[in-house]
Amino acid sequence: MSNRIALLLIVLCGCSSTQASQIEIPAAGRPMWEQCRSAMDAWCHAQSQGDLTLNRDCEMNTTREYSRLGDEAARRSYLTTHRCTL
Repeated sequence: MSNRIALLLIVLCGCSSTQASQIEIPAAGRPMWEQCRSAMDAWCHAQSQGDLTLNRDCEMNTTREYSRLGDEAARRSYLTTHRCTL
């Protein structure tokens, strides 16, 4: 019984880690976002110092913040401040 509960908790935690991917990036910003995705992930990893919860939160927050930017200049600035070279 306890193995089933542990498995259920693992599955639920895994499902919650996909929240960042559920945030819609506007079409105009997708090419730059995809180009910089690995740099953004590395930035979040450095910020979280290995803490998986902080890393997931960082990824979700940066995705949400980026999705709200209204023009290319703002998106470019945001990405370059997060280690992306465009």
